[in-house]
Formats: sequence, structure tokens, C-alpha cells
Amino acid sequence: MRWNNMNKRAMRIASLILASMTIFSVLSIPGFAANTNNIGIIDDLEIDEIARGEEIAYCYRDYNGKPQYRIWSITFGVWKTDWIDC
Repeated sequence: MRWNNMNKRAMRIASLILASMTIFSVLSIPGFAANTNNIGIIDDLEIDEIARGEEIAYCYRDYNGKPQYRIWSITFGVWKTDWIDC
């Protein structure tokens, strides 16, 4: 009978220790607030952090019987060069 009471007491102490360790471990973790400005939105800053090469396209034309080309930046949406003779 005495052994049974000791087991109950040991189980209560063990469960109390485990519960207190759980509570203190949760309280010791620092909290970080979410940045609510950018949730679900990819802004320019995040895109700039991705290392990618610039995409370009060559545009050709005949000007006064001479072939020419010009480079268009698909990435930035601007002309990179003036018309250049081929």
C-alpha cells in the first residue's frame, strides 16, 4: 500500500516538473511580430534580393536599305541602345 502512494506522489511531481518546464520554455522564446505590410505581397525589395540575369530582346529593322538592331530590356522595360548598323 505504501509503495502505491509513493508511485502516485512521484507521478504528480514528475507531471508538475514537466508542466512547469513546458510553461517556462514557451515563455523564454522571444516573440517576433509579423510584418503586416507585406503579407501576401511581393514588393520591389524582395524581388531585388533574387539574383537573376537581365532578359533582353534584339529588335531588327531595315533603315535606308541597311539592317540595324536595337536592344530592348525586357526586365526593366527600356531601350538599352540606339539603333546600331549590323
